[in-house]
Amino acid sequence: MNYFILDAELGEPYCALFTAPDEITKLRRPSIGVEATSTWPTDPRFKMESSVPGLVVPDFIANAMSYLMISGRARALFEEVVPDPIEYLPFKIVNHKGAELEETYFVANVMAAVPAVDVANSQGRPDALNPQFFDLFRDLHLDHAQIPPERRMFRLSVFPQKILIHEAVKEEIERRKLTAAVFLPPTGRIR
Repeated sequence: MNYFILDAELGEPYCALFTAPDEITKLRRPSIGVEATSTWPTDPRFKMESSVPGLVVPDFIANAMSYLMISGRARALFEEVVPDPIEYLPFKIVNHKGAELEETYFVANVMAAVPAVDVANSQGRPDALNPQFFDLFRDLHLDHAQIPPERRMFRLSVFPQKILIHEAVKEEIERRKLTAAVFLPPTGRIR
């Protein structure tokens, strides 16, 4: 079984979102797979980052919050092919001119976490605030025996800010030509 870290492309023609709205008071929850529906505001407005001049909103949106920010098309794909629990948190985007876009986008808060890091063979730096987690790996190795075969999308329990997807999900994203998805091998240096 092959797995990939799912990320979003940064750069033109795509926009990016670097600042969270003030009304999101529990900022870290959706970045590590902790329930966030109860604290998520109604349609928070994320502004396109001015230092990234792209105007196109892709299916996978680069951001500085370590969220998996997606379009409705990506949500529909996940709902169809990913059986794992995902909490969808709606938000709006405000363009560079201050106009709110009509479409609703989503933070896909992947709730499944798997203890699949081969800690004995990996080298990483523990998170300063939460030492049970890592904030980067100089050399990451997965223990594939720990990954349930039915898992299609999950977080690493000690490195929850990264989301892994099964190769079948990757292939479906590519087949449907969803934009700005980046697939990284879950080995070596990861930050």
